[in-house]
Amino acid sequence: PVHSGSATEAFKKTNEILSLHYAERAGIEVACVRISGFYGPLYHATAITPSLANRMCQSAVRGTTADYGSNTSGFREYGTGTIPYEDDGIDLCYVKDGARAIQLVQMANTLQHQIYNIGGGKNTTNAELAQAVLKKIPSANIPLQPGKGPRWKQDAYMDISRIEDDLGFSREYSIEDGVADYIDWLQNNPQ
Repeated sequence: PVHSGSATEAFKKTNEILSLHYAERAGIEVACVRISGFYGPLYHATAITPSLANRMCQSAVRGTTADYGSNTSGFREYGTGTIPYEDDGIDLCYVKDGARAIQLVQMANTLQHQIYNIGGGKNTTNAELAQAVLKKIPSANIPLQPGKGPRWKQDAYMDISRIEDDLGFSREYSIEDGVADYIDWLQNNPQ
């Protein structure tokens, strides 16, 4: 859709249009990737606007109540201190899967498409995310509000069939595996 829910979303759409237009005029090949909600070690958004997944994992490792701050999942504003809703969700992709998917696009000899979605390919609810954290650290304090929030979306995930079909991508990390790997990393790399 043309409507953008945030400045970041608008810039991403604009960059795709300009990149593809320039590539056509310059006679070069360009591939664009649409990245879902990445989480995990060294993900750049950790320092700026940590994802909800990163916040939950970091708080669990520190032994503190999850700090939801003012922006917890990229485009969804919860407001400072507002507790997220358990039924809200997003397409989560562990950084190791995401990096491998980007590499597949970059290293391909030929591409069937100019745009590839990179993500987990499924909606992961906040409740599922919290359960993955609690499975690894049962004492984690991850409060969630029951039900759906005002910005709840049906089917909040990206179709990743192009990258699966064209480049053989498949996720190696389920939400439980990714959260467990990230928590292990956090415990061995204190911040």
